[in-house]
Amino acid sequence: MPIDIQAAIADIDDVLGYCSGGSARPDATRQSVMLKACILRWAPAGSPYQEMAGQLDPFKITNPLRDDRSAKFQAVLACLRRDFAKGMVKTFEEMVHASMFDDLLGQAQGLWESNHLQAAVVVAGATLESHLRELAAKHQVPTTEQKHNKTVTRMASALNDELHAKAKAYSTTEFRQVQVWIDLRNEAAHGRDEFKGRTANDVGSMITGIREFMVRNPA
Repeated sequence: MPIDIQAAIADIDDVLGYCSGGSARPDATRQSVMLKACILRWAPAGSPYQEMAGQLDPFKITNPLRDDRSAKFQAVLACLRRDFAKGMVKTFEEMVHASMFDDLLGQAQGLWESNHLQAAVVVAGATLESHLRELAAKHQVPTTEQKHNKTVTRMASALNDELHAKAKAYSTTEFRQVQVWIDLRNEAAHGRDEFKGRTANDVGSMITGIREFMVRNPA
């Protein structure tokens, strides 16, 4: 789910203020624990802030001349807050998503190169659907719906429709192309006769096209 930027900034300000409260502030260990928890609560997975916080131990004093545990955590958290305010933290999330999906498309590429066309299309199509769900979350498009008193996952085509028509997330040309890829994935996944007419060039173009679509429309 997308990070609530305003909630993140408010919580960070509250923790930083509490840890800078003069004589009323908690001891260095409690400060360090609170600061690290706040960093891990809001910093996206894989971001430098999570990595830096992970390297710091709130219970271990490493400077024999001065207990600087809290100062280090405050520095990390203050920089995280700045990047939230500047709109930079979202970029970290997008980089993580891009890396994950690039790995999956790499698998699809390998299957395609080995002439396992049906499997390549299924993997590429699943990657596209996962990306559409991330885009839907980014643009506040529901990814589930109620059917027969049950919460069910929305189909990729429904997400594509709403991302284009309501969220205006991408162009009509891209919307139509995404639907073509969804249809191709369904042909492969269900072993439909139409898939027998697909060529290696069709599948290779799908993998390349999905990769370019995700670069143009990061989630």
